[in-house]
Amino acid sequence: MDKGGRKTAFSYGMISCIMQRERVAVYIDGLNLFHALIKADTAAKYADVFSLVESLVKPAQELRFVKYFSAVQKHHSKNAREYKQYVKSLGDGKTEVITAHFKNKSKKCPSCNARWISQEEKETDVNMALAIFEDAMDNKYDVAIIISGDSDLVPPVKRIRERFESKTIVIATPPRRFASSRDLRRVAHASFEITLGRVRKHKII
Repeated sequence: MDKGGRKTAFSYGMISCIMQRERVAVYIDGLNLFHALIKADTAAKYADVFSLVESLVKPAQELRFVKYFSAVQKHHSKNAREYKQYVKSLGDGKTEVITAHFKNKSKKCPSCNARWISQEEKETDVNMALAIFEDAMDNKYDVAIIISGDSDLVPPVKRIRERFESKTIVIATPPRRFASSRDLRRVAHASFEITLGRVRKHKII
């Protein structure tokens, strides 16, 4: 009502429309982010990912959930133990952690024929793709922010856009990987780089 007690055209439906915020889901390629941070600034490699993600969400948006995808190496080096403990600490109720595995692979030097066993990450990109697709099917988000620069995610992102036209896909590349992530960025609705300065504000002390 106005000051004279008369009804105005402003309805509760309009209020509801104005107050409704975009639902945001965030999917993090854990090792892609971690390795980027090691190269950019070792001191910032252990980021408080939930706090970091919260800083990416706009006022007109609502963060619904965060999913962190990674794999932990089987060997017992100091770095592997630290990363395993770090990933474990992320599953604190705020962030859902989905783990894959590493697989041993034999490699050979073409120059000297030397052979060795290395470990390759398996299933992380598949787990991410399935989660983003299934959550779209279940209408759990309006906007999906994918923190990665991995071109293996290009096919699933393209398919999600084709299948769910109402969903918005945003690529947030790790620090200093914006240029190298061109293939992934070009299939999304929007993209931006998470700056090293932003990560430093949310690193675990």
